[in-house]
Amino acid sequence: MGGTASLPHGVNRLDLEEAVLIICEDKLVLHPKDGDQHWTLHFGPISKILDIHRTRRAAGGAVEYETLFEISHERLGSLLGEISAELMSAFRSLLHPLQIDWMVRHHVSAEPAFFPPESEFEELTRVRKKRLYIDATKLQDRIGHLAYLEDLLDLPDGRAFSIICHRNPLTPKDFGVGFKVTDPLGRPQLLWCSYRRGERQLKALVGKLMPRFMAAMEITPSE
Repeated sequence: MGGTASLPHGVNRLDLEEAVLIICEDKLVLHPKDGDQHWTLHFGPISKILDIHRTRRAAGGAVEYETLFEISHERLGSLLGEISAELMSAFRSLLHPLQIDWMVRHHVSAEPAFFPPESEFEELTRVRKKRLYIDATKLQDRIGHLAYLEDLLDLPDGRAFSIICHRNPLTPKDFGVGFKVTDPLGRPQLLWCSYRRGERQLKALVGKLMPRFMAAMEITPSE
């Protein structure tokens, strides 16, 4: 399985509860725990072809491979260059300014603990059976440490935080994600996107761009 890329604590397997993500230098492998199949995203450092394929064990023990997507590095680079402006436009349209007074009026709080910075990720994880687990107890201990909403403006640039509605105090609802940024004049700003809007616009973008990816696949010559 190629060389390994190390996660915190020197392991390369991340436990996602329902599946295990294996991280290697040349591929990512998603292996559900309840089946005899897995999916691989292979970066193709030697073949220069990026591909996604499914591997499953058929009746009798035979291993079957099914290519789901493949594209050469050259064509992928050209395609990404063609659609980069559309991707940036779509990303910018997702994010809207987030005002602290609006959060107060609508009983909305913020929680940065669910998005720990990379420098703190190791202390929030543990290793068991050579797999990396997020320690739910340690994560829970970090929740609620934001004293004031204004403290969001002191977060590092790019730091994400959950946006939570408390209209019903008994059932708070996590309904979006925000980011702290600094504008060209050096002023801190907050941006956000609701999960519902993000899902809707992502579906529209995939529907718009998928035919172009499929066309690029169709003209990829067999090696």
